[in-house]
Amino acid sequence: MCQVLAKVGFQMTDSKAEIQQGFFIALFKGDHELVNVYWGGYFILGGLTKALIGHLEGETSIMTLDCLRALYLLLLSVVIWKSANNYKGKKLWRVLAKISVVLIVLESLVGLTGWGMYLTNNLPS
Repeated sequence: MCQVLAKVGFQMTDSKAEIQQGFFIALFKGDHELVNVYWGGYFILGGLTKALIGHLEGETSIMTLDCLRALYLLLLSVVIWKSANNYKGKKLWRVLAKISVVLIVLESLVGLTGWGMYLTNNLPS
């Protein structure tokens, strides 16, 4: 069966790990569509994490998830930027995506800096 599928152009992978690895490599190369990366990665997943942070109690929990969200957004910014570079549609969407990336990076850096300052000022003496 595998030989038949290979003859018509299908490739069989050995493991689920290889499939996932290929997905993330393609993601960081910008091979996924800009619309999916931007709306799915930033608005859906980013929005869900922001909503989750809003329902947490305790400084440590909020700070930890907020810092993880900021790191996620920084990684996502690389993915969006590379997808925008590969985008073949209207130049306007490419430019707007890159402007959004700059704002996402600023938001993440301000958040991380804010928590760093908070920790510095509230360390036990």
